[in-house]
Amino acid sequence: MNKYFIAISFLLSLIGCSDNEHNHKDKVVPEIFSSDNEYLTNLNLMKGHLWVGVELYKENYLENAKRHINKMKETNNGFEIAEKISKSLSKQATVISVDGELKDLSHVIDKDCSIKIFTSKDKEGLEVIRHDTAHVLAMAVQELFPKTQVTIGPAIDNGFYYDFDLPRTLTLEDLPLLEKRMREIISGQHKFIRSEANHKQALKQFELQKYKLELIETIAQTSTITGNDGENESDVISFYTHDTFTDLCRGPHLDHTGEINPKALKLLSVAGAYWRGDSNNQMLQRSYGTIWNTPKALRKYLWTIEEAKKRDHRKLGAQLGLFHFSADVGPGLPLFTPAGETV
Repeated sequence: MNKYFIAISFLLSLIGCSDNEHNHKDKVVPEIFSSDNEYLTNLNLMKGHLWVGVELYKENYLENAKRHINKMKETNNGFEIAEKISKSLSKQATVISVDGELKDLSHVIDKDCSIKIFTSKDKEGLEVIRHDTAHVLAMAVQELFPKTQVTIGPAIDNGFYYDFDLPRTLTLEDLPLLEKRMREIISGQHKFIRSEANHKQALKQFELQKYKLELIETIAQTSTITGNDGENESDVISFYTHDTFTDLCRGPHLDHTGEINPKALKLLSVAGAYWRGDSNNQMLQRSYGTIWNTPKALRKYLWTIEEAKKRDHRKLGAQLGLFHFSADVGPGLPLFTPAGETV
């Protein structure tokens, strides 16, 4: 409130007085006052009016603040909170943090808590976009290969991936087809709908997906979580549906697929990966992709990748005649030339 006190002091200076009444002797008494006493009486009266005005302003300010807080308390999800804060935030919001835990914007807030709203410009918001894009990729792959077994598809640094057990090998030639279908799904603005189920319902939902069934059994183990009462209890089994695709997932997710920028999407490569990182398990096919909040950010990232390829030591070493590779020895073992040995 310091600005209000500064304003009052300024007003008082205009009438030839200061906050210290004892300094009035140094002031020239205006001619409209017949004596010092009359001057001081009117001075105190003017001060009183000013302070009453400030107190009334403060009271009104606090009342408005209380009404705003009460409105916030009445709000019951992230969408409404973002809307109350600003129109622009409501359009850009992607996810909300409730007491440090990321939630869908549709999450109902029914108690006092600390919240923070993220957009695609934030790391948290971009991670949600990347995870959602992995779901879109899984839908596209299942449509292209109906017998596909889906596994997991997390967000990673600079993008996302999804692991599949496919009826045939996924090739680089498949990526443009998948990208096209992904953009079609994105443009459909399909809602991400969260559902929660018990163990039996979850098994029924994914009865044809063996990897999902294994994950459900892991989630449903009674040793997964310790409750507030100290007893072991099962974790929540949740899944998200957009259009015709349903995936086992904790979330959070965007409101709909249309919040993904199709012009900032690129599928990059395919690779092999063991289920759950265990070489004793099935070898899966992993498709890597990247997604950004703007096409410009995508172009910058792709440029960075190309520049890194130019400086790849395996490529430079061979070009400079320092070493070469032989299939007879093994693809990962460089054979140094005399020049390479000297270096």
